Amino acid sequence: MHRDGGVADTGCGIPDEYRTSIFEPFFRVDKSRSREMGGAGLGLALVRESGLVGVHDGVRPFVSVDVIRNCYDLAETRKAVIPVIDVVETVRHLTGNSSETVSRNDYKLVQTPQVFDTELLKRAYTQEFTPFFTDDASVVEAMGVPVYLAEGNRENIKITTPFDLKIGSALL
Repeated sequence: MHRDGGVADTGCGIPDEYRTSIFEPFFRVDKSRSREMGGAGLGLALVRESGLVGVHDGVRPFVSVDVIRNCYDLAETRKAVIPVIDVVETVRHLTGNSSETVSRNDYKLVQTPQVFDTELLKRAYTQEFTPFFTDDASVVEAMGVPVYLAEGNRENIKITTPFDLKIGSALL
């Protein structure tokens, strides 16, 4: 379908057999599709000017204005900025039939919005897809471009399960 401005929606669409289920809570047709298709969609194609673009995960409704502002401010010079928070749980690394504790100080949990120089992000998405692309930052990083970490906010939770909805309700 073409819209004003010459943008074409070339998405894969929703198969007919799933259309009656799309309004059910937490229904997803195929969890692997977004990974196989890549993440650069219509939104990035609409960005015509140079500057900064923020990629925000729609299931993170509690991001603070300060985090958004800080990520954009830092991206002016850093070009690729993501908000992160500390890991507070104990983390274990699986090693065959066993596991071992690893230092949680060596890890961060990534949030959104992830903010990038527009041209950098567009160039990153010209790479061939790999399963290691888990977010926009991983796509940029695959080009050898460093991604700068900014302080996120703990309340910026990702709502993907019914339990997350309960936590989100408590935050309201």
